[in-house]
Amino acid sequence: MSTTPNLWLLWASKLMPVQRAEWMQAMESEMMELSGPDERAAFARGCFLAALKEWAHSRKGLSIIARIGGATFLGALSIFGISAASSMALVPGQEYASQTIIGLCVIYLCSAILLLTSLKGLKVFSAVGFVGGLAISLLVRNTQTSDAGYYAEFQSAIYLEASGLMGVLFLATLYLGFLYSPDEPDFIPNG
Repeated sequence: MSTTPNLWLLWASKLMPVQRAEWMQAMESEMMELSGPDERAAFARGCFLAALKEWAHSRKGLSIIARIGGATFLGALSIFGISAASSMALVPGQEYASQTIIGLCVIYLCSAILLLTSLKGLKVFSAVGFVGGLAISLLVRNTQTSDAGYYAEFQSAIYLEASGLMGVLFLATLYLGFLYSPDEPDFIPNG
């Protein structure tokens, strides 16, 4: 089943930023002037691709692309971490380290879900995660005993890493909030 030129233009008009509405109207008029169905179909697909490119350069498009990309990265990192930590749990004496890593990966997975669903929720979640990870890292480092030296350093480093990731997520929420804000125009001029 082939897609009709009118459907391609409908999709293009839905994607095109509002600031380009006149261009879309001109393209619709221009398509009506074309005589052959193949010509009209090719023209309509070209309009759709142009609209897709404009959307990808809009604030909303960039925000959505960044959120999907970030959530995909965090999800993959979480799944890899859970898989590696599950294998690590089979090694005697590594059970607690494995549970710590799995716990952090579950937190990262929650961050990925929030990145897709709620920037405000992620902002609070990542701020708490940043402060909590930093506090636990410092607490573990400062309360270590001489017989737990290596393990305490490992644990401190892992919580410090988690704090760093949460700090990056917090900064990302600020940027994404700026990037796609209802107060800002959706279109970012090329330049």
